[in-house]
This record gives sequence, C-alpha cells and structure tokens, in this order.
Amino acid sequence: MTKFHFIRHRPTVLDEFPLDVIRVYIFPSLDYESRINLNQCLPPWDRIQKKMDPMAIRKHDDHVRRTHINSPLRKMILLAMRPMTTNSEIIIAKNLAKVLDLHFNPMYFSRVRDSESYRKGLLAHMNQIIEDYPVVEPKALAIVQNHLVQTTKRLMKKIAESGPYGPTVNYKAITGLSFV
Repeated sequence: MTKFHFIRHRPTVLDEFPLDVIRVYIFPSLDYESRINLNQCLPPWDRIQKKMDPMAIRKHDDHVRRTHINSPLRKMILLAMRPMTTNSEIIIAKNLAKVLDLHFNPMYFSRVRDSESYRKGLLAHMNQIIEDYPVVEPKALAIVQNHLVQTTKRLMKKIAESGPYGPTVNYKAITGLSFV
C-alpha cells in the first residue's frame, strides 16, 4: 500500500453526482484552469481525456500574456491621472521598463511575432519613448529614464533582428479551450 492510497478512495462531494451531470452541466460553466482542477479531483478513470487544439492553447496563452502585460499598464494609467510628482514619474518609468522587459522573454515576444498591429503599435510607442524622454533632474528620475530608454533601444533592436515575421494570427477566429 502506497502512502497516497487513501487519497484515491476518499469520498468527495463529486461522488454524489453522476458523471454525465459533471460533464454536461458543471464543466461548461467553468473557466479553463478551473476545469483542469476539477478534472484532477475526479478519479483517473472518470477524467476527461480530450486532446486540445494547439491553436486554442496558443489563444489561451496569448490571453494570459495580455492580461499579465496589461496589469502594470493599468497601474500607470491610474497613476498618470493624478498630478505628476517626481515619485510618480519614477514609478511610471519603472513600470514601463518592466513591461518592455517582459518582451525579452520568448513567451511574451511571441505576441510581437504573431500580431503585426501589436508590433507596429509597440514600435510607435517605443519611438515616442526615445524622443520624449530627455535626461532630466533629479538624478533618481534620470537613472530610471535612462534605463527605460536603454531597454527600449534593446527591444527595438531585437524586433528588427527577429524579422521577417509571418502572417498575423487571428485569435478571435479560434475557438477557446474546451473539454466538451
């Protein structure tokens, strides 16, 4: 007897439902991660063993990356609505550098590779960063802005060297991940 033997035979609330109820009524109402967790709660012989569409997986990954990229951007927007102080400018520049740094990760760079409109918009914003950020006082702000400009230049170089790019992937036309 293994040390985890009791886990497989421990009754759960899911044991009261017929498997059809779980598959037809519960699974469709859950998001993707919740479905995975629920599937893991079922005994191995009752789990749904469906292969997933690779494009649906890419769509899900793109959604997760967009959400992660947009989080610091939302913070910057909220901060920019307040009166500007040196501290808020430092925070905005740090968050912007953090967002640009994410694109050096191959998982996040795929967003640049897969979408021509995203790539063009990103390049336009990066050109604006380079033009709009002269080194200013105080020194703390100048250091952060210098880091932002250097990160922007490195990312622009990476985008230029990584081309040519294939056609834009239309994630809206791809069906989402599903177990059903």
